[in-house]
Parts: sequence; C-alpha cells; structure tokens
Amino acid sequence: MKKIIEGKIYDTEKAEVIFSFRRKYQDPIAWKPGYAFNTWEDARYLKTQKGTFLFYCKSRKDLKVVKEEEVKNVIERLDPDRFMELYGELEEG
Repeated sequence: MKKIIEGKIYDTEKAEVIFSFRRKYQDPIAWKPGYAFNTWEDARYLKTQKGTFLFYCKSRKDLKVVKEEEVKNVIERLDPDRFMELYGELEEG
C-alpha cells in the first residue's frame, strides 16, 4: 500500500516489518446509537529505509506515521523477547 502523508510517500512493500500483532477496533452499530462491537485485526509496525516508523493495518487500509516511543511501548508490553532483540538486553530484577 502506498500513501502520501504530510507531503511524503510511504510504501509498505519497501518497509521492514518490526512487529506483528492483533489490534482491537470498536465499530459503532448504526441502528443502536451508543453501542459498538469489537473486532480484532492483524496489524504491524514497520520501519522505512529512512528510519520512520509506521503503523499499518491492511484490512482497514490504515497507514500512519508513529513515534518510536509508541512502537517500543507496545512491543515491551506484548512481547518482551522481541523487545530485547530490537533494543538490547535488560537488567534482571
């Protein structure tokens, strides 16, 4: 998927997959205001050749630039082993 964001072109085919996970989305129910149903979608964090981090959900055609801090926080919470692969070993507690 290609998308222009703030005057720059981003291509998911050229970016490196840093982390894959499932993300919960809440979709409103049109005939029942105030209610929503949850769906889980495959999502990825990507890193471009220039070092920009992206959030990508293919099924929703959702592509946006994110800060590295967001990526680190999600990976740290969901997969400590992958976090240490990317950012180095941590001190034992």
